[in-house]
Amino acid sequence: YSLSGELGEAVTAKTGVPARIRGVERVKQIAAASKNGLALLEDGTVRTWGTKRCAVVLQPKEFDPNDGISATALPVPGLQNVRSLVASSGAQHVMAILSDGTVRTWGCNGYYDQGLGHKEELPNRLGHPKITGVVAGAVALRTTFFVLSDGSLFASGGFLPSQAQMYKVPTMLVKAPGR
Repeated sequence: YSLSGELGEAVTAKTGVPARIRGVERVKQIAAASKNGLALLEDGTVRTWGTKRCAVVLQPKEFDPNDGISATALPVPGLQNVRSLVASSGAQHVMAILSDGTVRTWGCNGYYDQGLGHKEELPNRLGHPKITGVVAGAVALRTTFFVLSDGSLFASGGFLPSQAQMYKVPTMLVKAPGR
């Protein structure tokens, strides 16, 4: 099924046949969020399609986040110089790691998911977490992880209002037996 346009079609019938995603060319990386597809293009911009819930398909101010789906890939306004995309099929928010090591986030933020220090939803704009030197990351339901260039790991999300902050996660490298 493609109930939310995540297959690039506004259909509810089972097709089983791959379909071209309209509006996407010169793809460098793909990612999938809950009911959404995303493509990082070679020019460092991002296209997204699927459900507009939580505005994972981020649109200009006049966009109504309760307006259904977008079966055509649309550009994420104001997002450029993206090095990699981070999304998860279980999450309703997305992170873009920029070439300068900063990140931009968008989508649901009700549990401080995006590392912004507040739980305000940002349906029409990108979030700017106050973290730099990011080289990798992961997103999950209500959680975001950031790996910094020094190897440290930070996590945010899933917190009660009194716990809204970024946490440094203790890490330990384990050598596999026989190596």
